[in-house]
Amino acid sequence: LVHFPSADAPTPLVVYFHGGGFTGGDKGEAWAQGGLASPLLASQVAMATCNYRLLDDVDTEGVIKPLSDSARCLQTLRHHADQLNLDPDRVVVSGVSAGAGTALWLGTHDDLADSGASDPVLTASTRVSGVVIWETQATYDLVRWDEFLLGEFGLELFPVAEEFGLEQRLFSFYGISSAEELESDAIVAYRANVDMLGLMDGDDAPIWVQNAIETTAIPLGVSPLFHHPFHALAVYEQALSVGLDIEADIPKLDEPVDSPNRILGLGDGRLQA
Repeated sequence: LVHFPSADAPTPLVVYFHGGGFTGGDKGEAWAQGGLASPLLASQVAMATCNYRLLDDVDTEGVIKPLSDSARCLQTLRHHADQLNLDPDRVVVSGVSAGAGTALWLGTHDDLADSGASDPVLTASTRVSGVVIWETQATYDLVRWDEFLLGEFGLELFPVAEEFGLEQRLFSFYGISSAEELESDAIVAYRANVDMLGLMDGDDAPIWVQNAIETTAIPLGVSPLFHHPFHALAVYEQALSVGLDIEADIPKLDEPVDSPNRILGLGDGRLQA
């Protein structure tokens, strides 16, 4: 965390989550030259990054493990807001790839605060005032990728996972050992809990999303599958359908996609409040 304890008033905060497909990556990427930190700090906006537990090759907990770690990071910062001179009502979450999906999950999920928890950190709110994400996935209910991405090319999740050698990674994403478990009551509920599209409603934080590195062609590799423009398009269309303010920058689409309500922008490479 870099913050401003001597500032006249509590400062806004951006919490950045790193990418790496939940199997790699490190919070240090945010502090690299040309990253997000310099323009934020120059604008007297505090910035925090966190690491989270990664998925094991054969994982028994699944993606809720790193997501829950990231939620606790946010709660810890809020719990100590007074000591850190942070404004708990002006918190934006951000990230790239898996970090983007994490930020989107936090931005769309109902408040995870537990008012009855014995751990005071867990009583802090996880609701945020903005989401700024790059190269996101639209949802971590991977079965839904057939709806807005794979189905557009006549593909289905399991044959694609097998083709790319991702079958075990898919199972580890939910802590399961077979395809049949995906439709069990427990895993259907699990998938709903990490389905950012299904969680989204008009009371959520406004979103700025950019998926720019891949084309709209058939996803013939891991990066095109995980970062396809159709992920950002699905987020954009769902936000519009529930009345949530959003701006989407998806340059590889044939037509520009932009919201009439500009909430967050990245003009000149700087986050504008």
